[in-house]
Amino acid sequence: MPETSLEPRSDGLAGRLWRLRGTPPAVAGALFGTLLLVYLVSTLAGSDPRLYDASRSLGPGSVLRLNVLTLALLAYTVGAGLLEFQIAPNELAELRGLLGCDDAHFEAAVARALPGRATIALTCAGGALFGASIPLVSWLAACGLDRPWPWNLHDAWNLALMMLLFGSMGIFALWGIRFSRLYSSLARRHARVQLLDPTGLRLFARRGLRHALYWFVGSGLALLLIIDAAQRGVVLAVIGGTVALGVSALLLPALGIHERLVCAKADELVRVRRELERRRAALFGEGEGEASELPALLAYESRIEAVREWPFDTPLLIRFGLLILIPLGSWLGGALVERIVDRALG
Repeated sequence: MPETSLEPRSDGLAGRLWRLRGTPPAVAGALFGTLLLVYLVSTLAGSDPRLYDASRSLGPGSVLRLNVLTLALLAYTVGAGLLEFQIAPNELAELRGLLGCDDAHFEAAVARALPGRATIALTCAGGALFGASIPLVSWLAACGLDRPWPWNLHDAWNLALMMLLFGSMGIFALWGIRFSRLYSSLARRHARVQLLDPTGLRLFARRGLRHALYWFVGSGLALLLIIDAAQRGVVLAVIGGTVALGVSALLLPALGIHERLVCAKADELVRVRRELERRRAALFGEGEGEASELPALLAYESRIEAVREWPFDTPLLIRFGLLILIPLGSWLGGALVERIVDRALG
C-alpha cells in the first residue's frame, strides 16, 4: 500500500505551516506569548484611560482579561489543528487497513476530502466576519443605537483577536467535518465488518471522542468569558454552537460504520434464523436437518443480537459524559471566581 500523505506540494505558507505540525504545544505557546507581549506593549504605550468613561459597560481590566482569554483560545485552536496534522497520517493508515477497497480508490477519496485553497479562504473569511460581528452585537445589545462605540486600542485588539479566533475555528471545523465525512463514507461502502470482533471499530470511536474533546475543552475555556462579558447571552449562544459541534464531531465519523453494522447484523440474523427454521422443522419431523444443532444456533443468534450497532462501548460513553461536564465545570468555576471577586471588592 502506498503511504498516505497529506503534505502540501508547495514551498509557500502552506508548506511552512506543514513543517510546524510536529510541535503543536510549542507553536501554540509561542503564538500566545508573542501576541500577548505585543498586545501588552501596544496597549501600555497607546491606550488612553479617558476612553473608558462611565457610559462603557466594561472597564479596562475586564477588556484586558477578555482579550487575554481570547488569545489563549486562539493559541489552543491553532495547537489543536497542528496536533491533527500530526495524528492524521497514522490514523489514515489505520483506516486503510479496515477497508476492502483498492489503494487508488482510497487515495482518491483522501484527495477529495482535502479542502482547496478557495474553500479554506472562504471558510476563514466567513469565520472572521462572524467573529467581528460578536463585539458589535454585544455592544448593540448593551447600549442600542443611542451611543457611539467608544473605540480604543483594547477594542481594536478585541476585534482583531475575535476575527483570528473564529477564522481559525472555521478552518478547524472544516478540516474536522470533511475528514469525518471521509471516514463515514469509506466505512459505509468498504469497511470489512467482523460482527464478533469489534476491535476495528475503535478507530471511529477514538476519532470522534478526540474531536469532541477539542470542542468541549475549548467551550469550557470560553465559558470563562462570562465573568467579564457585557452580554452573557451572546457568549452562551456561541458556546451552545461549539458544544453542538462537539456532539456532531463524536457521531459523524461513526455514521458510516453504524450503517454498515446495521446491515451486516440484519443479514446475519436472517441467515441464522433461516437455519433455525430448518432445524425446527427437523425437530418436528417436517424437514431435513440436524435438530441437535439448535442450541448452538440459538446461542449464536443471541450473540449476534447483542452486537453493538455503534462503535461506542460503555467506558467510552462514560468518558463522553465526563467530557460534557468540562464546560459545566468551567462555568461553575467562573461563577465561583466572580462571587469571590465581588465579595473581595465590595
